[in-house]
Amino acid sequence: QNLRSADDFVYKHAISSAILTAMISHSLGLSPKQQEMVINAALLCGFGYIFVPRNIMEKGNELEKGEMDIVQQSLERGLFFLEPYTEAFDLIKNYIYQGNSFQKATTNNDEVLNLQCDILKVANHYDNITGMILGHTPESEIVAMKKLSEHPEEFNPVVVKALASCIHIIPEGASVDLSTGDKGIVLAENTNDYLKPLILRLSDNQLYDLSNPVISNHMHIIDIMKTMDNRIQIDEETLKHFSADVHIKEVADRFRKVLYNK
Repeated sequence: QNLRSADDFVYKHAISSAILTAMISHSLGLSPKQQEMVINAALLCGFGYIFVPRNIMEKGNELEKGEMDIVQQSLERGLFFLEPYTEAFDLIKNYIYQGNSFQKATTNNDEVLNLQCDILKVANHYDNITGMILGHTPESEIVAMKKLSEHPEEFNPVVVKALASCIHIIPEGASVDLSTGDKGIVLAENTNDYLKPLILRLSDNQLYDLSNPVISNHMHIIDIMKTMDNRIQIDEETLKHFSADVHIKEVADRFRKVLYNK
């Protein structure tokens, strides 16, 4: 992630969305050709943003209905310039017309094409939510994933799950806000459920494995503590004392081995 303005949004959004698309499509096992197609689409499908008025671009995601319509019309206008130059045009067209309630995308039963559209939708929306735009505080990765997961009718749960498996949403060393009102530091990620890592709660200096139902029933992660430029906020001195050394990793492995073998 990097800071964006109305002047460089199109380029930075295209690159970030394409990176996410590459990871998701690979995770879902698409063929190399299918992966190449959807990555090309991710790089080009936002071309029409160059036609969006600057005052609307500077508002980020806080748009009214009329402004959203202008964005949609601009994306569709961009299709005219893309058609002669990319094999991914049909995919881009289907994806963009999903946002037009009056003009439907091409009717088809192509499961791969539909999945590619779902990948584009998740990648683009996730990047828009978490992207840093001048004058606007970005949402955290946790909040973004919750928003995607809360609307399975709009965002394919299979694609959302693949995204979660590709990125470190709550990485080791992350400082987190807990539902108990305390702060904690993630000592070991949970690859099965990113919301349930092994944490050190700073108020009592104790380890808590959130994958344990007994613990997660009264304690869970609300959000990641962030600085204004979207980097994870870490107290370096604290991290030196409580990083996941060999002993802590052994404790985490023992906790999870007992839990998963039951």
